[in-house]
Amino acid sequence: MRNRTNTSHSPADSGLECGRTYTHTRHGRVEVTGLWQGTRWVDAVDQPNEGETVVVRYLPPDGETWRDERSALLDDFLAALE
Repeated sequence: MRNRTNTSHSPADSGLECGRTYTHTRHGRVEVTGLWQGTRWVDAVDQPNEGETVVVRYLPPDGETWRDERSALLDDFLAALE
């Protein structure tokens, strides 16, 4: 995982943001590396439009490059956070 000074956040803090770390129930502390809202890359997601697909790219603790990234739909990712 990249050396970041960010501490773990919950999505209730301020939505989901790129570059922040969150505690994932399966992977532990993960860093959000990308958010795709529909076909657009965004920096943060607060309240997506109903029916809009949001994909979260994240890096698990043992990952170091984009090849190690995982992805999940926003609802699945949020459900897996502690």
